[in-house]
Amino acid sequence: MTSFLLYVFLINFNKYQLVMKFLVFLVSSLVIVRAVKFSPLPEPNPFKLSWKVQGRITNGDEATRFQFKYQVGLRLYADKGTFWCGGTIISERWIVTAAHCTYK
Repeated sequence: MTSFLLYVFLINFNKYQLVMKFLVFLVSSLVIVRAVKFSPLPEPNPFKLSWKVQGRITNGDEATRFQFKYQVGLRLYADKGTFWCGGTIISERWIVTAAHCTYK
């Protein structure tokens, strides 16, 4: 396919027209590439993770009491100890939490 297109160009244009078209194409390509602003690549991990647990908050801001009225903390007692899970109030009778936070 490429050789066919090259053959068509060589037949239809004389040598100077071919060189001029190539130069126009080359300069146009360079101008377009130069004009496009490339955004920098994102960092592999944009979040600054901290493996040190200080209190009950990890990589966040401390909330004041009653700041998020739809959030609850569930304290679970099990054979292996006491665990905390978070939940969200969705009605007066229902709280949504993760499956591993429930017994059955």
